[in-house]
Amino acid sequence: MKNAIYIIMMFFPAFSGAQVNNIVSTTGIAYTNGVPTYEPGARGSMVSIDTVTGEWYYATLRSGGTWVKMGERIQKVPGCAVPSYTPAKYQSKIVRNSCATPEVYEWDGAAWVCWNCASSGSTNLSWTEVSSTLYRLNSSTGNDVFVREGSNVTAALSGDTLTFSSSGGIATVSTDATIDGDGSGGNPLGIAQQSASTSEVLMWTGATWEPSWGNPYTFVTSGATITSDVNEVLIGTLSGAAVFGLPSCNTSLDGKRFKFVRNGTDTAHSVTIDPSSTEQFYDGTNTKTFFGKVSIDCTCRFSGGTGVWFFDNF
Repeated sequence: MKNAIYIIMMFFPAFSGAQVNNIVSTTGIAYTNGVPTYEPGARGSMVSIDTVTGEWYYATLRSGGTWVKMGERIQKVPGCAVPSYTPAKYQSKIVRNSCATPEVYEWDGAAWVCWNCASSGSTNLSWTEVSSTLYRLNSSTGNDVFVREGSNVTAALSGDTLTFSSSGGIATVSTDATIDGDGSGGNPLGIAQQSASTSEVLMWTGATWEPSWGNPYTFVTSGATITSDVNEVLIGTLSGAAVFGLPSCNTSLDGKRFKFVRNGTDTAHSVTIDPSSTEQFYDGTNTKTFFGKVSIDCTCRFSGGTGVWFFDNF
């Protein structure tokens, strides 16, 4: 046919401006620069490789799919520990090790972070028997803890549970008659009875603790200075007037009571109570004097840096 005009039409897939970096292959693997931006279909490969970083991608659906890095899969690694390498282009950033109960780690750009290594879900904290007396608390970080039995302590391992028991206390304990018990779980240390009866207290004699009713006393037939170790002053028959001095009323004696009991046969001689130094009785008097067979209580009250004495039976 003369003067015939042949029109050759060539069709190319349309690409947006964001796709100019993609070199699309209709068969096999597509080569891209970055994450693929084309929609995989009849004219586009389902698999792509980044020519710069070497990372692989695949489309999850044939049409309208999401591109996923093939390196983002969970990769199984040997050993039961934290991965020792830094993931490269073709290695996953999420790995699963080969522990009996596997641990899953994610690379955060600087270190491996464990997803399931909390004490409630990990196997990196478990006891193992090293020898008949030595046990190890395993740790995936390498910081193992070792525990050894002692002469008074035994241990029994059942699974991951290590149980301790003792005989005669955790260690050898030396006691005397003032202490009761041996310190073991069923026989704890305590203060021995030391022959005390109900309502008695233990009083320090200067050398040992002895049962007492709590009223250490002194017996006198003449004047004397009363010390803080005494609670009760028993006054016998006097041969003349007597003066009894009280200790200083201070913080340590606040609330302590001193009782004076006079039962002697004489009645003519006076008994005077004179507080220490410049201290006075609460009513402002410096001394208290009495005759006859009477008892008098004097109690220290120390407040605001000042000590005064309260009295009764006058």
